[in-house]
Amino acid sequence: MDQSKLKICVHCKDIKSLEGFYRDRKSADGRASWCKWCVRANERAYRRSPRGKKTRREFLKTPVGQRCRRRAGRVYGARYPEKISAHRVVRALLEAGVLIHEKCIVCGKVHNEEKNNLIFHHSDYFEPMCVFDLCNACHQKVHNESIKLSRDKRAVLHMKVQKSN
Repeated sequence: MDQSKLKICVHCKDIKSLEGFYRDRKSADGRASWCKWCVRANERAYRRSPRGKKTRREFLKTPVGQRCRRRAGRVYGARYPEKISAHRVVRALLEAGVLIHEKCIVCGKVHNEEKNNLIFHHSDYFEPMCVFDLCNACHQKVHNESIKLSRDKRAVLHMKVQKSN
């Protein structure tokens, strides 16, 4: 490989091709000093930090941030129309009083109206009536796949919703 097309990342000290670095007009070789991987890892760590989260919340309050959020919502809706439809069905059932939060089916935490601590989880978005109560912590664990829910629990909750109609 041609030595003139290689560069050392000042952060990770790896030798990489110039394509592994973002462009930077201010630099003598026209490339940034950190490789793309290190830049992305640094940005990811910042977004997860308290300061990065605070900056993001403040940005979303601005007109530009609100436009970005609306655009992201439209993109999400276009990509996952079945999810949007299922969420609308559940919202309508909640507002009609047909569907009510009771307790988390994993840990048994009871619904607190003020904290709004329970979430209806869809196991299949093509069956919008098939939902079950999960607290925020258990809902996160289900999505991280550290909790597996049995079909029995899904069927019981599905029947509960169907009987209410």
